[in-house]
Order: sequence, then structure tokens, then C-alpha cells
Amino acid sequence: MTVGAVAQTVEVTGAANQVDTSSTQLGDVIGEKKLTSLPLNGRSYIDLLGLQAGVIPVSSGASQHDRYVSGNGDTGQVSVNGQRETSNSFMVNGGDVGESVQNGASIVPTLDSIEEFRLLTNSFNAEYGRFSGAIVNVVTKSGTNEIHGSLFEFLRYEKLDARNYFDPPRGVFKRHQFGGTIGNPIIKNKLFFFGDYQGTREIRGVSSGQVNVPSVLERGSDFSDIATINPGYNRFTGTVRSGWMSRIKTAPPAEGEKCS
Repeated sequence: MTVGAVAQTVEVTGAANQVDTSSTQLGDVIGEKKLTSLPLNGRSYIDLLGLQAGVIPVSSGASQHDRYVSGNGDTGQVSVNGQRETSNSFMVNGGDVGESVQNGASIVPTLDSIEEFRLLTNSFNAEYGRFSGAIVNVVTKSGTNEIHGSLFEFLRYEKLDARNYFDPPRGVFKRHQFGGTIGNPIIKNKLFFFGDYQGTREIRGVSSGQVNVPSVLERGSDFSDIATINPGYNRFTGTVRSGWMSRIKTAPPAEGEKCS
């Protein structure tokens, strides 16, 4: 028996990128795995719009906010390819849910109820119109032939946060976001049910930092204790006379009246 020869072949093939000739739309689809795996403060899909090229979240006063969605959440006022923040369209399962004044999202489904959402930023097909910014279409989950669901709770607590440098104590902050989803069949292969719920409970204290307030003497126009309260300042001595007192003019006496 003889040892056979060893042969190795490497085959390299190259193909040109295929051009999509049926659609000119530019955009991206964000699926369920990315929605639930990325950390989101507030758990809203609106915060993921900035993942698409050309989308700039607006955080200045240029974006008007006078009609907020439930829970005072973000309505999705973003600038797409330099267009105005009011030039976007928001849809849920193909239905228009845009707010009528600033064209923000009036309905924001809970994160666990979204199957995926699609963001189109340019050259829309004929099925879309009236908007020069972006088209955001959210597709929600549906029931199946098997009962399925999920439960969640997210907690933020001030004892888990660092203290602000200018705050003597940490401000009270407690946020609970909890809820769940459930889907089940009603008529197999024909009719299904799916529902979701999310509750948000938040307690937030005001963080004012170290604020100097007048002492009891200073409230009575006596600043003699300024060196005690503020080390490094010289002690006030003498008498300070207000300039406006010297400008008060007395009315002349009436005729026949003696002036003492």
C-alpha cells in the first residue's frame, strides 16, 4: 500500500454587486433582537432612529414640543437629510399615527410589542407621499397558534447612581418600568389575540446643588457676618448709607402752614 498524493485547490470567484432596479428607497429595518438588546433610557424605539445615516436627533429649541405622547415621551422630532423636524411621517402597521401639528408620533408602541420598524430616508415609492423627511413604519407582533408572552421590570434607584459633585446629598430618584405581553389563538390558523402593557412610575427630586441664601442678619440689611459665613471675605465695618435716601425731596409747605 503506497501513500497517496495530497492535492489542495483554492477557488476564488468574484461577482459584481447587483443593483436593485425595482426600488430606489434608502432605509433600514430594525428587528426585534436589536430593539430588546440595546440599552434604551425610557424604552422607546424613537431613540433608535439615529442609527440610520442622515438622521440627526434634535435636542435644541428648534424642535417644537407642545403635544407629547403618553408619559411625556419623545415624539420623534428628528431632522433627516437636512429636512425640517416636521417633515416626517409615522405609521403603525401601515396606519398614519402622526400628530397633526408638528408631525411627531402620537402613538409609540411599547418596546416588547414591536416586531420590527422600518425607516426610509429618501426616494420613497409611490405608496408614500406628502413628506420630504423620513417614513417610519412600525410593525407590531401578532398572536400565534401557541400561547406566548413575556414579563419585564426595569428599575432605576438613586442609591445605584453616583452623587453629583455639587450636590451634598443625592436627589431622590425612583423609576419603575414594568409590564408584559401575551398572545394566544382564538380560532386556530384564523384568528389570534395579542396584547401588551407597560407602566411607568417615577419619583424624582430636584437637584439644586449648593445654593447660597442670605442669613437672618443679611435679610435685615445687616452684612456684618459676611466674613463668618464666607471665609476669605473681609469683615464689613462702618455705616453704609443708601444713595437713594439723599435724593428724596420733601414737598414744600402749604400756604399758611409753618414748617418746623
